[in-house]
Amino acid sequence: MTTTPIEVAQVAQVQAEPTQSESLVGLPGILESLVVWAACFSLFHGLPMDWFQTRQEALAVEGNLRMVIVQMALMGVGIARVAGSFDWLLRAIRLDAAMFGFVGMTLASTFWSTDPGETMRQSIIFITVTLFAVYLVLRFSLPEILQIWALVFTASAVANLYFIFRLPVYGQSVAGQWDGVYTQKNALGWMALVGIPVLLSAGRATPRFRVLYYPAAAAFVVLLIGSESKTMLCRPAGRSG
Repeated sequence: MTTTPIEVAQVAQVQAEPTQSESLVGLPGILESLVVWAACFSLFHGLPMDWFQTRQEALAVEGNLRMVIVQMALMGVGIARVAGSFDWLLRAIRLDAAMFGFVGMTLASTFWSTDPGETMRQSIIFITVTLFAVYLVLRFSLPEILQIWALVFTASAVANLYFIFRLPVYGQSVAGQWDGVYTQKNALGWMALVGIPVLLSAGRATPRFRVLYYPAAAAFVVLLIGSESKTMLCRPAGRSG
């Protein structure tokens, strides 16, 4: 009995997929997805309690330890979910060994840094963010990650519009430029520039949520223009040339 090429390909695909013993325990639930959403939202926007300050007030404060602690804790919850899945972590390292080599070099740079304490702190943050990204890839499929990010950007559009029009003392600069929940226009422009393609892609992937994602994408276009961020407005044109 001969075997067709299609059957050979199907067998190879099945053999390449992880078995039940190799896979992570259980699929991501609603609670886990909410934690990931909160972690991603805080990474992009900081903490809501920090939105209620002007640019001058934000510049007067050096660092934000509270925000770092919350972000590290949220990411740590996710990382803990895959901490014992060494087979999956080894697969991730094999897929991008250069990235993990760079992570190791970042940590090792503490030994020759002129400010070891600050370098160690930044290295820990960088390693945590990298491990969180690995966790996302291991625990969620690409469509699921896209949906989580789309919900993050949808909430971002609503929050920024609210601060600009309802709380202009915080959402607008002294010159009338739009800052939203941030303290500078370029941060809002960057968020809009990233959010628009994510929302459009999510809308194409899930037609039933287009009524939510497409208006959010349109809102980000308005936010990008209203921010008057020349850096971000010129970036798409520069890349298309």
